[in-house]
Amino acid sequence: MKIIDVGVDGEARLEKARSFAVASPVVYYGTSITQGGCASRPGMSYQAILGRMLNIDFVNLGFSGNGKGEPEVAEAVSQIDASCFVLDFAQNNGTVASLREVYGPFLDRLRKGSPGDADPGHHADLLHARSSRRKPERRDARAYPPGGEPAHRRRR
Repeated sequence: MKIIDVGVDGEARLEKARSFAVASPVVYYGTSITQGGCASRPGMSYQAILGRMLNIDFVNLGFSGNGKGEPEVAEAVSQIDASCFVLDFAQNNGTVASLREVYGPFLDRLRKGSPGDADPGHHADLLHARSSRRKPERRDARAYPPGGEPAHRRRR
């Protein structure tokens, strides 16, 4: 492919991009909403909007109908040097029971970090997007016992 011309405003200046606010990207894992399936164009996904607003880089691991918290995916995601993980895959699990099966183990795997990490604690920040109607809750993964949420958050 050969680019012949690039159109820019006559008053525009081309400058070196500023550095991101954090060195490592935010990693999003989840549903078709995470993928950007409802965005009118790539720059309108919620990750792209937040990236511009907060000056952060991101990795989008949204899978339409398929991001279900599988152990193999948790293993792969844990290998990414991320500043934060945003998990939003509840809607892809058909039942609460199926989500309960994968959610705790997924968190446990992220807590461990990648095998070469000297400090796996840097993988501990997680944002849990509960549903599109509620604000995401920021939680430190260390607040969650292995296998799930703290007792005061569990439904009885």
